[in-house]
Amino acid sequence: MRILSTTQNAMNVYNEVNSRLSNKGFEELVSFRDKGSNVRFLTKESNHAISELLLIAGSKTDFVFMSFVGNIDLSKISKLSKKLNFSGAEHLDRVNRK
Repeated sequence: MRILSTTQNAMNVYNEVNSRLSNKGFEELVSFRDKGSNVRFLTKESNHAISELLLIAGSKTDFVFMSFVGNIDLSKISKLSKKLNFSGAEHLDRVNRK
C-alpha cells in the first residue's frame, strides 16, 4: 500500500493525477462525490483478478492517492478502511458496496 496526500493545490493535483492515469491501463470501478470530494476507484486486472486498486480523492482543501498492489480482495480492502486513521481512508469502505 502506498499513500500520497497533500493540502497544497489539492484540486490541481487531483486533476493532474486523473489526466496521467487515463491511458495507463486502469479501468474505473466507481466514481462519486462525497462531502465536497471527488472520489474515483480504478483497477487494473491481471489473469482475471484485480492486481492493483487506486483510490483518488480530491477537494478544494485535500488530495489523497492510495495504491494497493497484489492479489486484491475488495471485501478485505473495505474492512481495512475501518482500521486506518487518516484522511481519505473513509472512502475505502464504499468500494465493496459498488
